[in-house]
Amino acid sequence: MTQEDFSTSPVAEILDESGPADAQRLSALRADPTTLVVDTLERQREALLACLPRPDDTVLEETSRWVHMPWRRTVVHVLGPRGFRRVRLDRNRNKITLQEQDRAATTTVGVVGLSVGHAVAHTIALEGLAGTLRLADLDELDLGNLNRVPATVLDIGVNKAVVAARRIAEIDPYVRVEILTAAVDSATVAEFLDGLDVVVEECDSFAAKVLVREHARDRRVPVLCETSDGGVLDVERFDDDPGRALFHGLLDGLDIGGVLDPPTLIAAAATLLDARHVTPRMGASVFEVGRTLSTWPQLGGDVALGGATVAAALRRLLRREPLPSGRIRVDLDRRLDDIVDPLATPARPAAPAAPDPAVEARALSDVDAVAHAAGRAPSPYNLQPWTIRRDGDTVEIARAPAAQGTRGDVAGRASAVALGAAARNMAVAAAARGRSSTVVLDGQTARITLPRDRRDPTHDAIDAAAAMIARRSTRAPGDGTPLSVADVDALQSMSTESAAVRVVADRERIDRVAAVLGEDSRIRHLAPDVHTEMVTTARQADDPSPTGVAAQALGLPTAAGALLPLMHRAEVMAHLTDWDAGRGLGMPTTAAVASASALVVVTAAGWSADDLARAGDVAEAVWIALTASGHGACVTQPIAVYARDDAERRAIAPGWEDQLAAVDRDFRSAIGVDDDAVALVLRVVRGTDPGPLSRRRPL
Repeated sequence: MTQEDFSTSPVAEILDESGPADAQRLSALRADPTTLVVDTLERQREALLACLPRPDDTVLEETSRWVHMPWRRTVVHVLGPRGFRRVRLDRNRNKITLQEQDRAATTTVGVVGLSVGHAVAHTIALEGLAGTLRLADLDELDLGNLNRVPATVLDIGVNKAVVAARRIAEIDPYVRVEILTAAVDSATVAEFLDGLDVVVEECDSFAAKVLVREHARDRRVPVLCETSDGGVLDVERFDDDPGRALFHGLLDGLDIGGVLDPPTLIAAAATLLDARHVTPRMGASVFEVGRTLSTWPQLGGDVALGGATVAAALRRLLRREPLPSGRIRVDLDRRLDDIVDPLATPARPAAPAAPDPAVEARALSDVDAVAHAAGRAPSPYNLQPWTIRRDGDTVEIARAPAAQGTRGDVAGRASAVALGAAARNMAVAAAARGRSSTVVLDGQTARITLPRDRRDPTHDAIDAAAAMIARRSTRAPGDGTPLSVADVDALQSMSTESAAVRVVADRERIDRVAAVLGEDSRIRHLAPDVHTEMVTTARQADDPSPTGVAAQALGLPTAAGALLPLMHRAEVMAHLTDWDAGRGLGMPTTAAVASASALVVVTAAGWSADDLARAGDVAEAVWIALTASGHGACVTQPIAVYARDDAERRAIAPGWEDQLAAVDRDFRSAIGVDDDAVALVLRVVRGTDPGPLSRRRPL
């Protein structure tokens, strides 16, 4: 192979004005009246400054270059190589990360055959999937190529590899392009393949196809080949399996060496492509080649698809993702047979509306009304981790086994708080029926025995019961207006020996809590076990399940609600974890907390289940009082609020204990508690729709 055949000289001339020789050359070009000078550098610099994250100073201060494109008689001013690449490929992220893009810049890809190969090389260059492209084609461009090769009439008579190289240089002059303007044969194949990481074979000659594969196999270089009929992509991983048969063994036994006569060529092509799966129009055309057709038909769209398919396979190789040897068909014509009309797809019927709990309660006996009230208590993800038994005039609610708890229910502490809330509900319901009695409460059970005598209930007892039944989680943002001094004092006066009630009303502290809980929300989405639990407890509109949280109850803004299906996909969250990204996942939570009128913090006297159950009783009393006064509330606290150390945090989200510890530390600092056991934190809002009542398991 002669130097004339194989050129490593770039088709474009890159000039650095800071060097004397390049400065002199640039001056001469500028002085030439036939040379057009194009300078858009300032616009490029503005784009570089707008990149996120901001490029470092070494990129921003990089020396610009001038690129001479003699076939256009043009000199253009561009950013330096790193800045140019950063801006040009910025829209690739995160489909291709910066680290993957850097890896691609060290990759050398060879393309043999520049008809289909032109689209392949062009797409590889567009996506920045190679730092060096080596192109080979003997032929010159003809008018008949312009149905599928994205060139112009100005390129007719120019070698196809040169045409492709020029087009790539106009996209990115920093991509190194090496050109072979001769056939890939026994004299040239070794040097062409030397140093390649991947070879894309798109030539017409079967002899060349065999030769490229034989030498690629010897060098353990993977081969990709796209056939523009039916979108056939062949992957031959000779790097993993150097003993693999060429063409997947499909042509074994068929003599395809040298120049093939038409019948043998047709037989080889039909065997290789599998005549059973060739598109109908191509199949019919086989019988017309040499008669009414001069050669195989090819379409520009199919060739462009081939470029995209090969690029997708190359991305997998660069990412070191699975890409086994084999074949796939990406037949768009057939895929269009499967078109679906969304208007013709019947919508799934919504689940029947939840019964009105107030109406239900009025129809119940006193004992059943108390049991019904116990079941209306709040619990994590509305999973209701308890069992309720009625025996004569006695109602008992007991914590379910720990296996039925949630990941945040460390040592059953969240369940103990829920049990205390149920105890408060039982007492309120009994008083509203004129059968007041003391609830016996510990960390495992709450029991009430109704007295046989009945008294007329007070108006306050009836009002409290109505508020208890109406109590719900109001998750929508509020209007941010502060609570009155009287409201704050009334809430804090509900403190007992068992539980302290604090109100956080300072706007700066609320904003701090909002930021911390935004990070906690991000962790909930990214930590796989927590995310799985969150997704499995979410309920869609057509789901009548009596547990879990309905999507419509989340109070998400329209934009965030539309993204909910994405937020529920584990593979999407896995990418965000890998990229140390996903800060936007916490934005809805941050905005909702920041819109609060206040935060109410209920702390227990200790960390035991008994202590937390008693604090849960007080917390429910606070929530009922907020409902009675027209305020909305919902639980707003970190998932690891009940964890005391890293071991317990690790049990919640393995591998995330450090982040959870940081959230816990910042959250406690913001709400003004130290090592106290936090029973419940409520976000208080007003000026918003209270939201739907959640379903409950039937008695």
